[in-house]
Amino acid sequence: MDSTLEIRAIIKAAGGPEAISVASKRSVKPIGTEAVKKWTRIGIPEDHWPTVMSLTGKSVEEIYAANAALRAPYPVRPKRGSGQGRAA
Repeated sequence: MDSTLEIRAIIKAAGGPEAISVASKRSVKPIGTEAVKKWTRIGIPEDHWPTVMSLTGKSVEEIYAANAALRAPYPVRPKRGSGQGRAA
């Protein structure tokens, strides 16, 4: 399964970005809807695993595996226009 689709499936199983955002307001690490949408590109941050696990029933291992699959083939690259990676 495509790793991006796997992260999307986890977000969907949690009820979507809005549901995750609302549930996170009861945690020590609240997060906005737009930040949740970025997870399909960056993976699910560990700080938010407890919220996601409570909404989906997914295990730590399942979330870790989805993140690892998403991040494995592509190294983290600097944002465009950040000036990083250019010769001086």
